[in-house]
Amino acid sequence: DPEPHQSPQLLLACRTGHVKSVTFSAVSDDASQPPRLSAVAEFGQRHPVIGLASSPDCGGPARVYAATATGLLRRLDDDLRQMDSAEKAAAAEMTSPAEVPAAATTCLTFCCSSADSSGERRDLLAVGHEDGTVRLASFAASAASCTDAAQLRAGCHVGVVRAWGDSDARLATGGRESDLRVWDVAAESCVFQAKNLPNDRLNLRRPVDVRDIRPIAGGQLLAVCTGHRELRLYSPGEQRRPVVNLAWSEYPIQSCCAIEAASAAAVAAGNSAGHLGLFDLRRPPAASSKSPAAAAAQLLGHFKPSCSGAVTALDAVIDAGLLFATSEDRHLRVFDLRGRRLLCQLYAKSRLAGLLPLSGVSELTRSSVRAAGDRVVKGLTASSSEGVSKRRLTDQLYLATPAVEGGAEAKAAKIDKKKAGAAPAAGRGPIKFSFTADM
Repeated sequence: DPEPHQSPQLLLACRTGHVKSVTFSAVSDDASQPPRLSAVAEFGQRHPVIGLASSPDCGGPARVYAATATGLLRRLDDDLRQMDSAEKAAAAEMTSPAEVPAAATTCLTFCCSSADSSGERRDLLAVGHEDGTVRLASFAASAASCTDAAQLRAGCHVGVVRAWGDSDARLATGGRESDLRVWDVAAESCVFQAKNLPNDRLNLRRPVDVRDIRPIAGGQLLAVCTGHRELRLYSPGEQRRPVVNLAWSEYPIQSCCAIEAASAAAVAAGNSAGHLGLFDLRRPPAASSKSPAAAAAQLLGHFKPSCSGAVTALDAVIDAGLLFATSEDRHLRVFDLRGRRLLCQLYAKSRLAGLLPLSGVSELTRSSVRAAGDRVVKGLTASSSEGVSKRRLTDQLYLATPAVEGGAEAKAAKIDKKKAGAAPAAGRGPIKFSFTADM
């Protein structure tokens, strides 16, 4: 387990019902170790975790929340330490929902934090569902469960929710055939609704499929990626239609992340093929926004190497100059924003649905992350130089991975069973055919 003075820098949402933490060792430590992976919460395989959210550190400790596709919404422990079997059983009983929602939960975000009439701090969360409803849930500091504050109707489907602001909180929603909407959380009313682009050259309506939303410059601009390989930039105070609309690659864009700088607002995006690109959306296109030339003019570069599966989540830490990406190949990758090169990758052993940077991630540096990545590469190189076979090396790496879903004995038994091979069942064998002269 991580040392007491080392707090995790990242949390990973897994579709196997786990919430895992990632801890990077200090670069000044001579015995630097690879990134450490441990499970801090478990909901069960029937409750895949689809989203994580945290409250800002405003006079008190930050609180972390997790939501599952089956409607469970739970606040994690403040210390985020690895739980034992007794704590997992108690958590499973505590997270049993009193009322299961009619539609599956798709997304989660933190809206704002305020004090009630008694002076107790309350956190307001927004939970999106497949039927197009957004539930506002309120958490008190002393209560383990939440209470429903309000419910918004945001179209026929909600696939993403994003919030910004504290005193004047705003909430953006979107999904399949549900275009971008901006809500006033206090008034519970829609203050902006995007308008679809004109029909195409065949006079056919353009389908709507919003995959991710990111606010830029405090919500004055909104970056939106769609499932029809489009990256858009909205200015709610200027017009309802996007001010920039470009097409990238040939695959749906799954996630995007805003990267603000002094000279330009850059956006990193990842598609279903695992490609990661960096775009400058404030640069006006030289040609039509739907032409490949316009996309090439605004593409600053690609992050190399690309992921082996579809990108599921992106998040950037501007102060550290790092970009974190999770993909369907069960890997967490850390890229350098300046050189757009891979610094470190970690195999999480579970399908990843999202990630959440914590307050300790600001202390990371490119050198420390690169040292952790080099440590993993050195371990692979040392094992390969000893003449170990590829199959044996894979087994060694599997046993050396931190145990988050079972003990080392269970892993060893699983490997031995795979090597021995399963015996054929009684009465079962290869099918034999017999032919006669009449045929």
